[in-house]
Order: sequence, then structure tokens, then C-alpha cells
Amino acid sequence: MRKVNRSFSHSYYRRRRQLTFRIAAVLTAICISGFFGVLRFGFFSDAREEGSPVSYKYFTSILIYPGDTLTSISLRYADRHYNTLEDYMDEVRRMNHLHEDEIRAGEYLVVPYYSSHFQ
Repeated sequence: MRKVNRSFSHSYYRRRRQLTFRIAAVLTAICISGFFGVLRFGFFSDAREEGSPVSYKYFTSILIYPGDTLTSISLRYADRHYNTLEDYMDEVRRMNHLHEDEIRAGEYLVVPYYSSHFQ
């Protein structure tokens, strides 16, 4: 009569259960991330009204003249693509690594603007 090694059998089935559990967990995570991906990119679109003009975002470097302020420059370049003038000024500050609103004549500033013409 042959003796059965029960510890081998028990550990084999335990490892198999763990592997099955891990595979199920990975498949569940993939399904959940796929669901959220479809939710994000499938239902929410960047659709616009038919007939509305296409706008392209560009950047330009401008020379700061004496008397220019960040507010006056923002009034010149900000448009309907920004909710507020402050939103535009925040973007200009981030792009130019400005910690304050202080700008100096003779320096250059990079500013965003939108155009309906593709360049």
C-alpha cells in the first residue's frame, strides 16, 4: 500500500486557489477600468454645435512695453475660451513661471491665444 503525502496535496490545492483568486482579481480590475474608460471616452465627448467655428490654440511671445501689466495683456489676448480673466492670467503665470503679477518692460512673455485659422 502506498502512503499519500497529504501536506503536498493540501499545499498544492491552496496555491491553486490563491492563483485562481489572483487571476479573478486581475480580470475584475481590468473589467472595472474598461468600464470607466468607456464611461469617460464613450459618453463624454468634446462635441460642439454644428456650424460653430473650430478654434486652434496657439502660443506667441510678446515684448512687454512700458506701462503694460499682466491685466492689460490679458484683456488684449483672453477671449471666450476662458471663463474669467483671472483664469487666463493664471495660465500665463504658470507658462512663464511667474510667482507674482510683476512684469518688466523689455522682457518677453509667452501668451496663449485662439484662432479659427489653422497655421
